[in-house]
Amino acid sequence: MSKAKRTALVTGASGLAGGYMLAHLLEQGGWDVIAVSRRKPRIGGDYRHIAVDLLDPADCQAKLGPLTNITHLFYLAITERADPGETMSANANMFFNLVKTVEAASPVLEHVHLSQGTRWYGNHLRPKRTIRGTCHRISITTSRTFSKNSRKENAGRGRSGVRTRSADSPREDR
Repeated sequence: MSKAKRTALVTGASGLAGGYMLAHLLEQGGWDVIAVSRRKPRIGGDYRHIAVDLLDPADCQAKLGPLTNITHLFYLAITERADPGETMSANANMFFNLVKTVEAASPVLEHVHLSQGTRWYGNHLRPKRTIRGTCHRISITTSRTFSKNSRKENAGRGRSGVRTRSADSPREDR
């Protein structure tokens, strides 16, 4: 019995980590791959590239909203700003816009992988931070990936494993 082909959406595909993920999926085979980045990756192979401004919810919706077959989302995008607080906010908003769009459009989404350095989301700005980072209106756990198949782990979360919360609610350190 053959396994259905999976569809991966790789953000930050023209960057270092995203480029490695793109190349790995292409080498592995068995994947339809969609690379998302502002510039087309310099990696050869059979994949589709979509230039999207992840900071713009309307651009995300217009370009990624029609994608109804994404099974795996690999988030490897990053943006830098002069102010560390602005960097944290921009990166959190990019992740939120992407997950919100893809999760709504693709009913077959089963896995979201967030790969990042802890400073991307402001962990270096506050004392006594752990690998878990709280940013903007979403709580991100970077020590593992999320799968809708692990119900106990995702209790109270959406398919992607992202838990929305108000900015004033206390941080969870489970």
